[in-house]
Amino acid sequence: MAMNQELLLILDSIERDKGVKKEILVKAIESALLSAARKKLGKHIMDIKVDFDQETGEFKVFGPDGNELSGVYCPARDEGAAEMGGPAP
Repeated sequence: MAMNQELLLILDSIERDKGVKKEILVKAIESALLSAARKKLGKHIMDIKVDFDQETGEFKVFGPDGNELSGVYCPARDEGAAEMGGPAP
């Protein structure tokens, strides 16, 4: 099972078992990704955007120019896992 699908299952499980709405969990993950991207790019970079696809479980981070940033900022993305020290897909 792909990491993104596992993330969706985990979010559903937390929502069901702990009563924490999935939207709150997604916002927390988006916030963490924004923080990590700003730390990596520089705190002066403010126009960073994170999008979460609820169908695929994929997070995408976009820079100030609107271009998607590397998977290294998105631990939920399989292609970035090896760069983050996780298992390669």
